[in-house]
Amino acid sequence: MPTVGLNLGHEVPAALADALAGAGFEVVRNDAEIVLVTASEMDLAEVEPFVAHVVDGGGLLVCGGTGPLLAALHLTARGEPVVGAARPCYPGLEPLALDRAAPVTGVGYALYRMDDRCVALGARRDRGVLVYVGDPDPAPPLVLACLRWIVEMRSHSPGTQ
Repeated sequence: MPTVGLNLGHEVPAALADALAGAGFEVVRNDAEIVLVTASEMDLAEVEPFVAHVVDGGGLLVCGGTGPLLAALHLTARGEPVVGAARPCYPGLEPLALDRAAPVTGVGYALYRMDDRCVALGARRDRGVLVYVGDPDPAPPLVLACLRWIVEMRSHSPGTQ
C-alpha cells in the first residue's frame, strides 16, 4: 500500500491510526504518496503545496472545513451532518455503517451518499486524484474506503505509480 501523510492540524485519533496500520498503509511525515489534510486548518499560504501535490500526480484526502484549499480544488461543504446508511455510488465501493457524515459538493463523482446527499466526493485533478469528505474527523471506515478509491484511481492515471 502507498504511504500516507497526515496533516490534520491536530493529533491523529488512535482509532484512525490503528485502522490505517491494520489496512496496510504506512504513515510518514514527508514525501507521502497520499496526503490526508483538514482544510479548515489551512491559510492561503499553505494551499499551493497541496494543490501542486495532487496536480503532479499525488493523492489528496481533504477532510472538512472551509477556506482557500476548497476553493482552489472546486469543493464546497454543504451544511449540517446527515444520518442514515452510507450508500456507495461508485462501482467497487462497499456500504458503510456510519452514524453521521457532513454533506459536500463540487466537481467530481459522488462516492457515498447518506439521506440522498453526497458525503464523499472523488475527483481527478490533472494527473492526481482527490477525495473530499465533509467531516474534519471522519469515521475510520470512510477514510479507508476513500484511501482505497484514491489508490485504485491513481493506479489508472498516467504519470502516477
